[in-house]
Amino acid sequence: MRTNPVWFPGRFRDRLAAMISHLSGPALIPGDPGYDDETARFNTVATPARPAVVVGARDVTDVRKAIAHARSAGLRVAIQATGHGLSTPTDGALLINTRRMTGLSVDPATRTARVEAGVRWGQVVDAAAGHGLTPPNGSSPLVGAIGYTLGGGLPVLGRTLGWAADRVSPRP
Repeated sequence: MRTNPVWFPGRFRDRLAAMISHLSGPALIPGDPGYDDETARFNTVATPARPAVVVGARDVTDVRKAIAHARSAGLRVAIQATGHGLSTPTDGALLINTRRMTGLSVDPATRTARVEAGVRWGQVVDAAAGHGLTPPNGSSPLVGAIGYTLGGGLPVLGRTLGWAADRVSPRP
């Protein structure tokens, strides 16, 4: 493991090594191969994200472990699902990239979809269409389903379906 003393004082190195050994996805620091790809944003004009650590979460367990590491190391946490919007500053933070979390299921009986944090609307549209259903998606298939939905997102069929956020139900 490479360390960067600017980003990681000695007392955090052991904690980082322990966290990395327990993740199923990658954990990268500035200068590591793949770091720039992992922190890339949809808006290429925006200031680049420069977190102290970026974790490429594959599942909820990776997210929990990354948050626990950030807490023990005194790092802020930022989340990036599909790269469209980062509302939290990332400099010096631990960035959790959830793009690998692409679990998606559609239940035609209850007319519901369960999506993980890295799913894009195009994937939901395709899965729902196979059951004759239409989700409350916007006009771009590249937008993340979670961010769009929790951000309010007015769907193409908004006059009929209402806001996407109105269609969220708690996990059973």
